[in-house]
Amino acid sequence: GPEEVILGWELAHSRGLHIGDRISIRGRDLTVVGIRERWPFDALSPVNYRADVTLETYRRLSGDVDALDWVALLVPPTGNPQEREAYLTRVREQLQGIRIEDVPLALGRVASAFPGGDTLRGDDPVARAQGLYQRLLVICAAGGLFACGVAVANALWPSCREQRTEIGLVRLLGALPGEVLAGYLWSGLAMGVVGSLLGCYMAWQLVSALNAIFRGSQVLPALWLTPRLAAAVVAVTLVACVLGAAAPGLQAAGVNVAWLTKGLAPSRGEPVPAGSLRESRS
Repeated sequence: GPEEVILGWELAHSRGLHIGDRISIRGRDLTVVGIRERWPFDALSPVNYRADVTLETYRRLSGDVDALDWVALLVPPTGNPQEREAYLTRVREQLQGIRIEDVPLALGRVASAFPGGDTLRGDDPVARAQGLYQRLLVICAAGGLFACGVAVANALWPSCREQRTEIGLVRLLGALPGEVLAGYLWSGLAMGVVGSLLGCYMAWQLVSALNAIFRGSQVLPALWLTPRLAAAVVAVTLVACVLGAAAPGLQAAGVNVAWLTKGLAPSRGEPVPAGSLRESRS
């Protein structure tokens, strides 16, 4: 219309304008009926423009009054049915002449078109999505526990074998097995702290890069690294690293120091058999 305008995204974002706001251009007050944004092409989406326009503007631009026979509404999440009904009432007032279908009616229409299919009702979609993400989290956590534990154990096993003499001397000086084990557990905890922080930083960089590459894609949604997810990753990593350090720590704590008193050293880090000690005494 003569008193309407479609703005670019940069101008609308810089002025804080949204659909329905008014802007003064060269002394004329114009109503913002559309916001247009250019997107780069990517491998997953064939479109490179996004335009947010009012329904009336879209019908005028397309030249077809019946261009849209249905509109999907995103109802703000609320647990109060009265608030939801108040929102739908305002929608009915703004979209006159259009029938609004709630979720059960829409699912029934889909079910009638596909007799052999199965539709989800009520809170089933939310429950299924939550169950899927919970199972995925359990699988990833189990894999992360195993990978981190094996990595830390492999890193500490060589030092445990090479430092058996030093460990035995520390034990002779009065160190308890628990103190030796605690040293290995602290080493595993330090590895977990460094590894988890480095992993979160690399994940944040990767998420930012993927969001920049696939910005505007209709297939791949924007990825988010939430503080809750980062805290869960750090916790799983720390637990896995401490458990991985427990195996070499237990072996180091159980070092037999009897061979040190006789000046005998085990071959390749293995404990001296009891028969050898008896033969040396004879």
